[in-house]
Amino acid sequence: MSSSVRGCDPIVVRLASTYQKRSLLWRIVKVEIAVVVAAFSGFNILRRRERARFYLYRNYPKALDCYYWAEDRASWGQLFGTRLRHSDINRWLKEVGEVEGESD
Repeated sequence: MSSSVRGCDPIVVRLASTYQKRSLLWRIVKVEIAVVVAAFSGFNILRRRERARFYLYRNYPKALDCYYWAEDRASWGQLFGTRLRHSDINRWLKEVGEVEGESD
């Protein structure tokens, strides 16, 4: 009777605390899923678009290094990221040289 007088039924308190724990767990799971989806889509964008890699090269070179590193790890020892890095840099240097050569 004392629990009904205070307005706090022990079962309701227990259910509320369980719901809060599940709610927090689901929030954490949702955030982690969102991070994985964002990372995967970013990886795919960088893999398919040279302009995106060039943007990172100009503005965030450490992030591009992380991408090349991840690409090396994902290629299971074929060093696809390293080959792609050399290919990208050679292509970008040629483009810069062509632009500078045209201005003469």
